[in-house]
Amino acid sequence: MPLALISPDNTVAWRAEYDEWGNQLSEGNPEHLEQLIRLPGQQYDEESGLHYNRHRYYSPGQGRYITQDPIGLEGGINVYIYPLDPINFVDPLGLAGNPATATHITYKGIDVCTNKPYIGYASQQGVQSPSEVLSYRYGGNFSRFGGIPPTILYDGYGQQGKNVARGLEQRIFEQGGGLSTTANKQNPVGLNNPNRSSYLNAADEHLNVTNGMAKGLGILSLLDTALHMYSLNSCRYGSVGQCFCALANEIEVGTEAADEQCYGKVY
Repeated sequence: MPLALISPDNTVAWRAEYDEWGNQLSEGNPEHLEQLIRLPGQQYDEESGLHYNRHRYYSPGQGRYITQDPIGLEGGINVYIYPLDPINFVDPLGLAGNPATATHITYKGIDVCTNKPYIGYASQQGVQSPSEVLSYRYGGNFSRFGGIPPTILYDGYGQQGKNVARGLEQRIFEQGGGLSTTANKQNPVGLNNPNRSSYLNAADEHLNVTNGMAKGLGILSLLDTALHMYSLNSCRYGSVGQCFCALANEIEVGTEAADEQCYGKVY
């Protein structure tokens, strides 16, 4: 949020302080200026005291929207929620949802301008296919990658899915040589990111499980492996991530429970 307006002669013409949710704590306005900008994408409505957020109105006093999410439950089970952490997350269109009710992916494509790999992360509210999330991220336009959709390296659901996806984004970026040999302009998960440890730990755990599973499967014949995977709904009907999830978890909880846990109950 703007904290001050400076005149051409370098004097402070307006200043204000806010709390994390956009409530104005103090204001100095000797020039009687009108400054309406609030949280990203929001404009102050003097008549109601609310913040206009493009698709709906936000109440800073309550820290939530006063109208329901126009996309309904696809935005999460709480249709009035604003980002739980307004310091690190924003909702400029009034449409952002909850990471716990979203599908998350990590992907890699070749940037046509640099001919270098670009590693990215994307998410979309609700249970979506990985390709739907990728298309949502780019609006179906993959011109940056020469018209070829990037390769999806991981997909997961909920907060843990986000943790793994963001961590893998950083790890794959590092494996690719970092800033010097990728098209990324910055570290996906920088040193100052407050969630860096959570993201990287989740990714490292995922990589360890995946590598261990691959070694275990190497003992089986290719035919046995294929038949076993075909018997799992997670592999037969689900995504690659769901298949890996079931194969990794069945050692601990059993085949049926792992399949239901990763793909869902089939009636």
